[in-house]
Amino acid sequence: MAFDLGGFTITQVSSDVEEVGSKVQFEDDGPAIDLTSLGPTIAVDESVGTGGSTKDEPGSAVANDEAAAGAPAGAIGYAVTAAAALFSETTDPGSDGEDGTTYSLVLTAGATGLTDIATGSAVVLSLVGGVVEGHSATGNHLVFTIAVASTTGNVTTTLYRALSHGADSNDHDSAVSMASGLVELQATLTDGDGDTGSDKIELGSLIDFEDDGPAIDLTSLAPRIGVDESVGTGGSAKDEPGNAQPNDETTAGAPAGAIGYKVTAAATLFSETADAGSDGLDGKAYSLVLNAGATGLTDIATGSAVVLVNNGGVIEGRSATGNHLVFTIAVASATGNVTTTLYRALDHGADSNDHDSAVSMASGLVELQATLTDRDTDTASDKIELGSLIDFEDDGPAIDLTSLAPTIGVDESVGTGGSAKDEPGNAQPNDETTAGAPAGAIGYAVTTAATLFSETVDAGSDGQDGKAYSLVLTAGATGLTDIATGSAVVLVNNGGVIEGRSATGNHLVFTIAVASATGNVTTTLYRALSHGADSNDHDSAVSMASGLVELQATLTDGDGDTGSDKIELGSLIDFEDDGPAVTVDNSSGTYDAGAQGTWDDNDPGSDGFASLSVNFDSYEIDDDGLVTVDAALTKTGNFTFTGSITDDFNGDGADETVGFTLNFDPVNDAYDLDVTTPPPTTRTFDTSQGSLKAGGPDAVQTLLFGGSEAGADDIVFFGVVATAPIQGVSSPPTNDIEDLVVEGAGDLTEAQIEGLFPIPSL
Repeated sequence: MAFDLGGFTITQVSSDVEEVGSKVQFEDDGPAIDLTSLGPTIAVDESVGTGGSTKDEPGSAVANDEAAAGAPAGAIGYAVTAAAALFSETTDPGSDGEDGTTYSLVLTAGATGLTDIATGSAVVLSLVGGVVEGHSATGNHLVFTIAVASTTGNVTTTLYRALSHGADSNDHDSAVSMASGLVELQATLTDGDGDTGSDKIELGSLIDFEDDGPAIDLTSLAPRIGVDESVGTGGSAKDEPGNAQPNDETTAGAPAGAIGYKVTAAATLFSETADAGSDGLDGKAYSLVLNAGATGLTDIATGSAVVLVNNGGVIEGRSATGNHLVFTIAVASATGNVTTTLYRALDHGADSNDHDSAVSMASGLVELQATLTDRDTDTASDKIELGSLIDFEDDGPAIDLTSLAPTIGVDESVGTGGSAKDEPGNAQPNDETTAGAPAGAIGYAVTTAATLFSETVDAGSDGQDGKAYSLVLTAGATGLTDIATGSAVVLVNNGGVIEGRSATGNHLVFTIAVASATGNVTTTLYRALSHGADSNDHDSAVSMASGLVELQATLTDGDGDTGSDKIELGSLIDFEDDGPAVTVDNSSGTYDAGAQGTWDDNDPGSDGFASLSVNFDSYEIDDDGLVTVDAALTKTGNFTFTGSITDDFNGDGADETVGFTLNFDPVNDAYDLDVTTPPPTTRTFDTSQGSLKAGGPDAVQTLLFGGSEAGADDIVFFGVVATAPIQGVSSPPTNDIEDLVVEGAGDLTEAQIEGLFPIPSL
């Protein structure tokens, strides 16, 4: 040790001895150390692995820091922070030299401000063997540890339980730190003689315990959610291959007024992967998300677009016109089950008359969202498309016709002409005179729909747009024959009117038409049909084969779907026969002149003339009274006949046979009866009315009445002696004037008489 006493000069010498060794103190030197905090953030992430949420992961730690080498089992966060990252250090061990530097943690009592998320209790610090432990006040669960390597100053932070991060705007990497001044890192420098120097820096508040967040993932199973607008089993069940039943609105839970109803389980809609993260699950909720856009759906009743609104979490579809509630879509918050309720029918447009065609709204408008919340209120959500999965299935109209099977009588008789014989038919012979019958008709009938069928109509949920009646023609032989051509009647459909035409000549035989609006059927007959062998029934009926002509009713609903039903019609129409009528007036005349009369043949009936036969009923000779004959005449031509009558025509007591011909004139409606073999006649003359032929006394004299010998009325008189014998006969008997009469012989001439009876004189 050296003392510098400074410079001085001794001018006088005086000396004394004093002990000074004990008076001198040798003071120690000591080490000095100074720590300067670098103020780093020591990040520890409570996320486990890559699970939980990686949302907003801008943190100072990675989510899987617990997987770092050295991390103990059970850790959910782990960080080793080098001393060099924590602080800078200045050391001076002093004159004694350095013996060593050690690092330790210093714990100061105080509230951490941290909360164990699981218990909701405060985190309390304790120093155990140099390690600062954070324990939950409730349950004393180890939440985290902070340790420092004594020799290096490296700090190891291990997190075992999640901490509450409070309201952090759903930042899944928000950080919480304990209050400052509670945990410090201290460096202690020891010199060669055991003196120490120390310094410390704040450590606890530098540690950021980063949040974890929940994660949820929905995978759509893309089911079709069918809701049928059909009500009950009414409307149409046609084509019902849909995903919904027509009576789905009767399902338990369906509200009053619903026409379609469906509850779809979440398990049918989506699969779900949920990870609440280290904070644990606080809850999970499902909701609907509505995005703006046109639905593409139309309310059938108003014809206006369906507009979506969110009413307290329920998506409502409403008509743009009238704001009518068309449908609702709701999700159960706790389960994710979706309930779709339809209140009004939608327009399904042109769908090839599919009564279960489906319309769906545009994609992207209605989504189902699942939200997962962890215990410190962080949330994660995912969503899937929902709106376009909902199929609003169509309804269709239904109509049912029940045939009343009437007989539709059409009579081919014209006017009251033709035959009225046996007229028990369903039509009058003059039906063609009915108002509305066209020119040329020989039969006409209008049959009301109420007579033909009864009808049950259900337009369905879309409402009725219209109803129309038509005729359906099916190919087949009618079994009818046109009488004039003898050819079959063939059916054709001409603009909805069924025409019966003759196969030969294509003549229009009849028409059948239906009034589209009313279903009334009009049958018009233009030509007669063959009725075959009908026992001369002038009203026998023929009908076409069944199944050829049907009456169909078609019901159309508000979006153009149709339902139809049909009944048999053709075979219900009875085409009634006509028959001929003829009237022959009595006539009278002489044998020489014959007889002329009139007859009425102007109506052989609609079937036309085929043949004429005549039966001779009665006659009268002079005023002798009517004689009934009832005998058929012999036909020698279409209108000519021959016959004969055997009777006493001249009153001589003997019957004679008289032949005659009968000729009918169809043009002039007249007939002639001519006697071809007149009967003999007796005429009485007075001799004063004639004159004898000149010539002298002969045995036979001629009395002339015609004025000449050639007169037609000349009569030969002769005289006979009553007892004169017959010449040339031996032993002749007494002569008689009757010997001159030979039965069956003709009149004798004068010469014959003279030859038989030579009389010498009168």
